[in-house]
Amino acid sequence: MATMGLYAYDFKVDGIYYIITDYYDSEVGRYERCASVCAGDVLYSGVVTIPPSVTYNSNTYTVNGIADCAFENSARLTSVSLPSSIKGIGSYAFRNCKMLTDITLPERLTDIGYGAFEGCASLTKIILPDSITNLTGSLFGGCSALTEVTLPNNLTTLPSYMFNGCSNLMSITLPHSITELGEGCFRDCTRLTHISLPANLQRIGGDCFTSTGVTELTIPASVTYIGDNIFCNDAKIQVIYMQGATAPLLENSSLSCNGQPTIYITCGARADYQSMWGTDFNFVELNTDVSFKTAVEPEGTGYITMQGDCDASDITLTAQSNAGYAFLMWSDGVTSPTRIVHTSSTQTYTAMYAKALHYEVYGVADDGNYTWIEDQGYAIPNSSVEIKVRSTWEGSEVFYQWQDGDRTNPRTTIITQDTTFYAYYTDGGMVGDNIVFILQRDTLQLTGTGDTYDGTTRIPAELSEYLDWQVYMWYILSYQANAISLSEGITSIGNALFYDMQTLTEATIPSSITEIRARAFEDCRKLRNIQFAGKSQLQTIGDWAFYNCHNLCSLTLPEGLTSIGDGAFYGCANLSELTLPSTTTYVADNAFALCSKLQKMHVKAAIPPRIDKQTFENVNREIPVYVPAEAVEAYQSDIYWKEFNIQNDATGIDNTIAGSNTIDTSVRKVFFNGRIYVLHHGKIYTATGIKVK
Repeated sequence: MATMGLYAYDFKVDGIYYIITDYYDSEVGRYERCASVCAGDVLYSGVVTIPPSVTYNSNTYTVNGIADCAFENSARLTSVSLPSSIKGIGSYAFRNCKMLTDITLPERLTDIGYGAFEGCASLTKIILPDSITNLTGSLFGGCSALTEVTLPNNLTTLPSYMFNGCSNLMSITLPHSITELGEGCFRDCTRLTHISLPANLQRIGGDCFTSTGVTELTIPASVTYIGDNIFCNDAKIQVIYMQGATAPLLENSSLSCNGQPTIYITCGARADYQSMWGTDFNFVELNTDVSFKTAVEPEGTGYITMQGDCDASDITLTAQSNAGYAFLMWSDGVTSPTRIVHTSSTQTYTAMYAKALHYEVYGVADDGNYTWIEDQGYAIPNSSVEIKVRSTWEGSEVFYQWQDGDRTNPRTTIITQDTTFYAYYTDGGMVGDNIVFILQRDTLQLTGTGDTYDGTTRIPAELSEYLDWQVYMWYILSYQANAISLSEGITSIGNALFYDMQTLTEATIPSSITEIRARAFEDCRKLRNIQFAGKSQLQTIGDWAFYNCHNLCSLTLPEGLTSIGDGAFYGCANLSELTLPSTTTYVADNAFALCSKLQKMHVKAAIPPRIDKQTFENVNREIPVYVPAEAVEAYQSDIYWKEFNIQNDATGIDNTIAGSNTIDTSVRKVFFNGRIYVLHHGKIYTATGIKVK
């Protein structure tokens, strides 16, 4: 445990520090000597189990409280078990316990102090028992992983900044007893997109919805006061339904915001709202004849929004779901959640809901010591949902696979029960807008779709804060790789992307690659094998793409390739055999210069590809160049190809008389004096079938 400054405590038992307190028990009408857990000489860590009572110096004390700052900054604390005797938790009691994931609050708990769980960045869910009568501000401020909260049924006030910075909180159910929302209580809850306000709510504090994802809000008729910045200061609310015919008091700073929302009010209420709020707002009088005849079953499972002004004969109703429930159908059998209803008759429209299954998606860091919430939602049992996670985390790790080994992201799955999905991340980064790289064993794997980045500009702007990590991870991992593998769907290899990979010996190029750009593999001096997938779409190899790849011995370029750039294979000194496809049209200057060990070439193009004077600089002109039979003359007449020993490509001529499809075992192919001849029944033919002797 880490050492810290000394705190005042009365005694220590089993690693837990205590102070002795006098507690007035209203149930028995007297004071009792009790003990509260407090901070001590060292920080708490791991799993801590607090006993219901503790004995010290022959005195036994009931443990009934957690003192102020008791566990504050205990960054390695992961879980706390509280006994049923605990009745109060002090201010900042668990503040900045960044690895605390689990705590169950006892049923007799009545008070929780200010900021008690502030900064508990790994806490994902909390249940506040109905016994609680007093909550204070900033209770869960900065609990960025918090996704599930159960509030006491008798709670009347949601304290100021209670959920400030709970960036993964997506939904919350407010009990009907709440009459006041404190200032900034949901500020910076960026993933909170909807909230149903209780029917008895009276006051909404300032900045309550600042920097949330809430875009629509229905304000009950009971509300009499709305604080500062409800409609502005990063609030994203675009539509507000005011159920009251009388306008509540609105603080002045909310009267002059840019991008003010559309405010739907009851027919005939415009004059009162303009008198109280001014004329700058976009007030729309809404036909409420239908709104008073809508219903949701069961209660609390959803809500209904309406669209239609006072002159409309039709109203659009949309059934929305609250957390934990999914829309099934309207009571009259309509299955679409959105419907148009006619306002001329009096009817009740009831939306029916079913209990939904809950799913959560967590990311898991490479070392397994840290997890975070990526997504969550609700689904009808046996329904299909799409789950997904971000491609990168903290700039230095990338998504690798789900817990079942599937690497699809996003992926579709069937929800049959409450489910938690884990997405595992590993060292790596982004090497394209939709391409990640990781090192598995000794293979650098690139997975995704689209173009890779260039080697010198591989970092996207949105990852600029992680620039150093991205560059660091690329070079650390790429310099350990003996092989590279690119997934189907990647369309190009960027300039200098694999430049100077000193340990690379083999590369696998998928069929989806259309271009290998300039200097892509330059100075990969140990590269000896390049595999091109079947049905390759490769069209272009850029300038100096494989410059100085000294160990490359044999090269068969795929059909579909049309052009090879300047110096593309310059200095591949050990290249002994080369095959150019039938689609080749141009091989640029120095493309195969200094390939001094080249012993033979197969050029399958019927029309000689255009080459330049130095395309094959320092390549022995005596080596055989095998070309299609019908193209021999054309190659022998070409200004540069004619310098080589042009031969009919005899591939497939063994045991076959030229011009015949008949197999004959007496046929034999021989190579003599730089040319190919066919022997048959004592007669000698050229490879094109011309009798020589």
